[in-house]
Amino acid sequence: MKGVSSVLFAAMLLPAAVMAGETVSGSATIVDGSTLQVAGTIFRLADTVAPGRDQVCHKDNADWSCGESAVRTLQGLIAGRTVKCDALERDLDGFQLAVCYAGDDELNRAMIASGMAVVHWQVGLDYAEVQSVAKAAHLGLWASTFDDPNEWRHKHAASPQLPHS
Repeated sequence: MKGVSSVLFAAMLLPAAVMAGETVSGSATIVDGSTLQVAGTIFRLADTVAPGRDQVCHKDNADWSCGESAVRTLQGLIAGRTVKCDALERDLDGFQLAVCYAGDDELNRAMIASGMAVVHWQVGLDYAEVQSVAKAAHLGLWASTFDDPNEWRHKHAASPQLPHS
């Protein structure tokens, strides 16, 4: 019986699962350029994938830490503001997909518009035109040679981990 009560106590300490349609707000901890934690829930920006934190791209005949640049871009977009995430479904890795906002700025769209994330079709949001504009302007990743961030993550088993703080 002691084991059962320990499991129940541990379950009470875990944040409640977020369901599709729920909205979660609070300060954000950035995991990588398309993953963040808000109010104890880890969200991935739906239909958006940025380079993994350790991913390296090639720009101007040199290695470029595009994964870290994506993190800095997302940090700049949030800039200490409260983040609101509207939960959608879970992805194949079990992460909660969401459309997230810092103020009135939609982070999913802004990361693709900056060229620091690419469209990754998951739930059918339409960011194709936003990506086309970033690509034509050679913004962010589009000014470099890069491996598709989603393929890179799977090849390197790069499930995001919360940074140690």
